Amino acid sequence: MNQRAQDLMMNAPAPVTEKQLRELHIKLRAQNIAPGAAEAAASPSAQA
Repeated sequence: MNQRAQDLMMNAPAPVTEKQLRELHIKLRAQNIAPGAAEAAASPSAQA
């Protein structure tokens, strides 16, 4: 372990693939987003 709470030998934490989620029968639900928030997040000015 290092000061960043990472295990460098296991590369953890790490993103998981959809295949890994399916193998474990894990389904993700969409988060409830305030109206207009998704459009604002997708706008080029919001990604500056």
